[in-house]
Amino acid sequence: MLVFREIIERKHYEEQLKYNALHDMLTGLPNRRLCRDRLTSDIIHARCNQECLAVMAPATLR
Repeated sequence: MLVFREIIERKHYEEQLKYNALHDMLTGLPNRRLCRDRLTSDIIHARCNQECLAVMAPATLR
């Protein structure tokens, strides 16, 4: 039972680390890394299926 509990705790800890790496800590929104990863995945999917892909993003303010 102890081993099972340790495995569950470890999985929970790993999921939390992954979430923290891909989301803003203050807002919980996806960060640039997650957005870039998803965009890359969508581009590959569109190319493989010979589909069009459009991306809308706000202009960066300086």
